[in-house]
Amino acid sequence: MRNTEAALVGALEPLADGMVIAVAGSPPEDLPVRLLERIAASRLSHLRLLCMQGALEHPAVGQLVQRGHVVAVTQACHEPGATFFLTTDEGEQVQVEWLLYEEMAEGLRATAGGLTDFYSPGEVHTTVRRPSKRQEQGRPRAMRAGEEVFAHKAALQCDVALLLVPEADLAGNLRLDPTGSDDGERALIRAMADAAAHTVAETREPARTARLMSRNVGVPASSSIQVIRPTAPGSSWWRRRLSSRR
Repeated sequence: MRNTEAALVGALEPLADGMVIAVAGSPPEDLPVRLLERIAASRLSHLRLLCMQGALEHPAVGQLVQRGHVVAVTQACHEPGATFFLTTDEGEQVQVEWLLYEEMAEGLRATAGGLTDFYSPGEVHTTVRRPSKRQEQGRPRAMRAGEEVFAHKAALQCDVALLLVPEADLAGNLRLDPTGSDDGERALIRAMADAAAHTVAETREPARTARLMSRNVGVPASSSIQVIRPTAPGSSWWRRRLSSRR
């Protein structure tokens, strides 16, 4: 049986310098700490972070910034916020931008749908939503449909999503906390998993059923999802590569 450290290394194998990582918990104040600690102990650098409001206050996320693993952060907020900067232990500045929950979910859903850019209502107020020069070629910055203005926006790329969920079944379906998260938070977690090329879901509970009831499934099983949990009987971590397809 693999030990805990080996299982963590295996789960995070797809990670590489410069990737975009989405981090979320259900409820949102709980995060996949073991996975984040493993990244903090690595030599990964130039990571870009997508997270929920309040995640930066969590020590497991804070140390990623302080140790210089992260170069930019975009956090989802319930209300419009402001751009600010955090400082690493080496004195480097890390910019923290904001998007509303529905804006971040919209950008991730665009990526999940195979888009690199799109038009939708609302302004572009963050770097990650600004289309590249190539995407802008031959396209207007905004279009009108009656009184509605549709701005040109970049889809949000996501290489790896790291989630903490209350439960996963043997098929790999993930349950999200219905009481500790609101609809916007649950929708964002689903969008993170859908957009990511690779998702690792950490869960504290063992798989008790072969399949969760459909009404309890927050994120359906996918071939891109791995589920791990601590202290499984007979081993220190349970790790399963899911073979189901979207």
